[in-house]
Amino acid sequence: MTPTSVSVLVSFGCVRGAAIYGQAAVDPFPGRPVAPVRCSCDPAHPLRLPCDLVWATTWESEANEYLAPFLGLPQLPVVSWPDPSEEPEPFTNHPARIHQAGGVRQYGQERYRPQQTGRLAGTSSLMTRAGRRSGQENGMDAALSLILLALFLWGLCSRRVAKAELTGPVVFVLLGLVMHEGIGSVDLAPSPKTVKVLAEITLTWVLFTDAARLSVRSVRADLRLYVRLLAVGLPLCIGLGALLAGALLPGVSGWAALFVGAALAPTDAALGASMMGNPVVPERIRRAINVESGLNDGIATPFVVLSLAGIAALEAGGGHEGHGGALVELLIGVAYGGALGLVAGQLLNWALHRGWATEDFAPAAVLALALLSYTSAIAFGGNGFVAAFVSGLAFGAADAQGAPQWQLAFAEQSASVLSLLVWLLFGAVLLPEAFHHLSWHLVLYAVVSLTLVRMVPVALALLGGGLDRSTVLFVGWFGPRGLASVVFGLLAVEELDPAAAREVVPVVVCTVLLSVVAHGTSSAPLARRYGTRHADAAAQPERGHGQGELPVRGLAKSAGHGV
Repeated sequence: MTPTSVSVLVSFGCVRGAAIYGQAAVDPFPGRPVAPVRCSCDPAHPLRLPCDLVWATTWESEANEYLAPFLGLPQLPVVSWPDPSEEPEPFTNHPARIHQAGGVRQYGQERYRPQQTGRLAGTSSLMTRAGRRSGQENGMDAALSLILLALFLWGLCSRRVAKAELTGPVVFVLLGLVMHEGIGSVDLAPSPKTVKVLAEITLTWVLFTDAARLSVRSVRADLRLYVRLLAVGLPLCIGLGALLAGALLPGVSGWAALFVGAALAPTDAALGASMMGNPVVPERIRRAINVESGLNDGIATPFVVLSLAGIAALEAGGGHEGHGGALVELLIGVAYGGALGLVAGQLLNWALHRGWATEDFAPAAVLALALLSYTSAIAFGGNGFVAAFVSGLAFGAADAQGAPQWQLAFAEQSASVLSLLVWLLFGAVLLPEAFHHLSWHLVLYAVVSLTLVRMVPVALALLGGGLDRSTVLFVGWFGPRGLASVVFGLLAVEELDPAAAREVVPVVVCTVLLSVVAHGTSSAPLARRYGTRHADAAAQPERGHGQGELPVRGLAKSAGHGV
């Protein structure tokens, strides 16, 4: 039997997670027993197939009775597969075979018999599983294998590749683009649920570790400089970014403009790796850029949360309930996160001093604390991201000397790995969609965001700070938009309606992409030029020198990327 124009007809599995057997959103047969797999079918899938359909399932003729009305299909021919076997069949679930363009695709609900697998030899087939609850896996094994292989290869040659000015974000963005396109007939696109969970965990760990590693001891030498950048420069950057977004981007609401300004305000020092690891740049300046990068994402998070709530309220036709509730969540997150981090830090120090805890497992406890601050804050009605950031600050302040670096090592390494995966999602999810909505408005705003929106507030914040003009320009330029902006964009994709997300996400993506290119290519030459002009300052002991190494997020300590 060789059908000529037949194709897939049932796509098992639900878009938003595993199916619940025995329940269906709409039952076209009131009073009849519900077919247990019917509620795992997506009615929209068969209608998109531009080809003739047949039933090729182990349901056989019952598919016309139970599934056809539910999917809105007429009575279709039935292909009786598989052929009866002379050998005893140990499994009750026979795999169904579906012919398409001369090839065979086989679906099985449990596992394959060697005889069944052998029948596909010599054909252009793709073996995929359809689990009882999770449905068809759509190349998930291949996608996961590709990601793990990329992480392994990056671990093998990351130092070598870094010498060629090719950073981890660039490599994994390119890999994400490959996953978006797929390889042959294998669909490697990540699921929406995967995107959301990965973005949330990554931002939680980054916020916690960035805050926890900054103790009073590490910032007191130049506290006034850091306060200028964070308390003056950052709010001005958010406000100016929102104003220009409202002026340059057509049709955006006030809340959408605020989201753009807040999402693009945080900086990522790791994108300026060549500068951050270059000793010719005075340590004081590198440290200022690093401290600013470590704290501004947490400070900008409340503005992002409020703006997302405001956008959602506008889409739903609500009033002030959306962002009013978000404000309450922020306050709960601040109070709860501060209390949890302080108590947990003191408990860990007490346990270590009395020999109750081992130093081998303490870093894992800190990793768990970061996630606990997020999940438990949500359970208490607070905002998990704000709670994670404040909890990290309080955890670091629990010890007079700050949280030891060895306690944070596990959490920082885990955050670094997930950060690479976020860049992969940037290439697989955000970048392709942004290309479809690219316009001169977006490009213009991206250029303005990297220049005026960043450099003017920094210049105003540093007035009277004793820094020369070249230093002010240098600090103003090295505000790359990176990980935090990408995560905020991913959260917007998941939390907003598609129409609302299209207003704000493409401009964030365009700005981040331009920043990766601009700051990646200018980092090394500008660092050399600036360092040459300030060679005397770089050679002299820095004010506050000796307060402890402050590692740069996402950069290897062994490579000298600590300031």
